[in-house]
Amino acid sequence: FDPAFQDQDYWRGRVWAPMNYLVFRGLAHDKYRHLAAVMQVRGALVASSQALLLGEWLDKGHVHENYGPNGTGYSEDSNPFYHWGGLLGYVAMEGAEESESVLLA
Repeated sequence: FDPAFQDQDYWRGRVWAPMNYLVFRGLAHDKYRHLAAVMQVRGALVASSQALLLGEWLDKGHVHENYGPNGTGYSEDSNPFYHWGGLLGYVAMEGAEESESVLLA
């Protein structure tokens, strides 16, 4: 437990798409691909990234720069015109392509 988590300052505690993308790419490293637990976490990251992006897009028609913790949607002081959030869609698309190629193999 991080006592500062409750502060929810601009950089603290929020979901930032560039960080999701970097973690997604890091978990794709060859040394992790054989670890089922890592692939399960990576799959969960794909699903949560897609849910954040589509939830906002379908409800509001735009993508925010960051989102609240725990899948709570965008933060009230987040800007809807910075498009870093678009990387969440890239995580979802790349994750779907990988899942499809595994199924076809």
